[in-house]
Amino acid sequence: MNNPGYVYQIDPSNGTQLHSLLVTSAVGVGGYTTRLACDGRSLFAGVHGYVYKFFLLAAEES
Repeated sequence: MNNPGYVYQIDPSNGTQLHSLLVTSAVGVGGYTTRLACDGRSLFAGVHGYVYKFFLLAAEES
């Protein structure tokens, strides 16, 4: 789960990976230092000179 250029959704109860999404080029070169920010409704990932916005959805209670 340590692939540069990806963001992951992790299950907080057990640490398993639920989803992953590549936010950079699969054939890019250079570093992929990623900066994250959250405003409670969206996750922002800044990587390689770009910013990506991910909408957060509330988990359904079971």
